[in-house]
Amino acid sequence: MSEVVDLVMPVLQKIQQDMSDMRRGLEAKINDIAERQVEQGETLVEMKRYITFHMGITLQHSADIADIKGRLGSLEKEP
Repeated sequence: MSEVVDLVMPVLQKIQQDMSDMRRGLEAKINDIAERQVEQGETLVEMKRYITFHMGITLQHSADIADIKGRLGSLEKEP
């Protein structure tokens, strides 16, 4: 009976070692992915801030241009 145990134990130990190596590798990958997601989230928040600022300035310029066109139109109509 000891012959069977002697044959099977190394195989089972190898499987156990492979599984724990795989688990450690998987945990490292999950941590890396989580870290990247946090970085990308911060980048998106920053981009959103810049886009909001840019859109505010663009809308202000559009309003200013419309106002100037209105004033020009009224000046052209005056004799």
